[in-house]
Amino acid sequence: MHLEEVQIQAVALERFDALIGAEAAARLHAGADRAREALRGRTLFNVNSTAVGGGVAEMLQPLLACSRGAGVDARWLVVRGDAEFFRITKRLHNRLHGAVGDAGRLGEAERAVYDRVLSEHAAELLALVGPEDVVLLHDPQTAGLLPVLQRAGVTVVWRSHIVTDHWNDEVASGWAFLRPYLEEARAVVFTRRVYAPDWLRDRAVIIPPSIDPFSVKNAPLDPLTARNILARVGVLLPCPGPVGPALYQHVDGSPGRVDHGADVVRCGPPPTSETPLILHVSRWDRLKDMSGVLEGFARRADALGQAQSALVGPNVAGVYDDPEGAEVFEACIRQWRALPHAVRRRVQLLCLPCRTGARTRPSSTRCSATRPWWCRRAWRRASGSPWPRRCGRGGRWWAPRWGGSTTSWWTARAGCWWRIRGTWMPSET
Repeated sequence: MHLEEVQIQAVALERFDALIGAEAAARLHAGADRAREALRGRTLFNVNSTAVGGGVAEMLQPLLACSRGAGVDARWLVVRGDAEFFRITKRLHNRLHGAVGDAGRLGEAERAVYDRVLSEHAAELLALVGPEDVVLLHDPQTAGLLPVLQRAGVTVVWRSHIVTDHWNDEVASGWAFLRPYLEEARAVVFTRRVYAPDWLRDRAVIIPPSIDPFSVKNAPLDPLTARNILARVGVLLPCPGPVGPALYQHVDGSPGRVDHGADVVRCGPPPTSETPLILHVSRWDRLKDMSGVLEGFARRADALGQAQSALVGPNVAGVYDDPEGAEVFEACIRQWRALPHAVRRRVQLLCLPCRTGARTRPSSTRCSATRPWWCRRAWRRASGSPWPRRCGRGGRWWAPRWGGSTTSWWTARAGCWWRIRGTWMPSET
């Protein structure tokens, strides 16, 4: 297991001037001058556990790009771990939020796994870090690096992105696990002082949450472009006629195009652009309560008219530091399948690729038709092409995910639609 470096492109701070006004811009540039002078000849290393798929990764990209634009040598390193390491850190994550999670232990055996993985990364990190450099560690996954680096004379700051308003036994057990690594920390960062345990508050620096006004998420889109993008990924039914280009602008100002589809689970065709859509976007995480959103919509479905619901998260294979993502997604699918058909047909679950503009890697999925022979015949009639492989989600038949055909067709006997790489396939209801 080795550290992975994430490449960062510098962004000039001047881009904020027109947005924040002259007075705030003057303070921004004065602060940047002080930071540049304080870090002259030094490198600022940021270390976390994933480059995609989470809020920390999404935050680091613009912050470090702006740091580089201000003249600071900022670098981003990602720790790697095995499945057991990430099960333990996910357990910590849940506990620090006050949740039981998988109800597993945080004992000496778990500490041994945690120490083993991070000791390997600490040795590699010490070979990169100079005596004048600064290391900023993010969240519980990296806390075990702090004592080793600090003993070597490195300036280390640990930053917590954990939010805990109400303390309980689970929160206490999570902080008890981390205390041996953080107790001697010289500086820690929290978003609110109340989130820090008592034994860290005297060293806590408070940095409020921030967003990037120039991120792709925050960029304005005209209604036509928005509809084209949603139709391209499979959220909405395309308008009659060819679907227009799904274009957007990257953070650096260069043009981008959405040419990949989401993995979609639904029963029935997509909603039209005129259909009210209740949207929930987050990681597939129990703390985000996707299950509660689904249950709430099901309870109120009759009172919501023609409104539909969409639960949207990242492709679970792309967030390797969250081993519970696949479990939560599968649980949502089971809950979705148990809904009455009249409600189920108004709910869709979508998995998006983690990297903007990335092409998804070809893989296999199973199709759920109850009559494979009937589905092959329907495919030939709808697409005019031979059936590529056998189909059937029950386990005997397989169909590849592929792009190319944009044929949409309804499989009455299977009873639902299955979107795969721009192609509609039958799926079991």
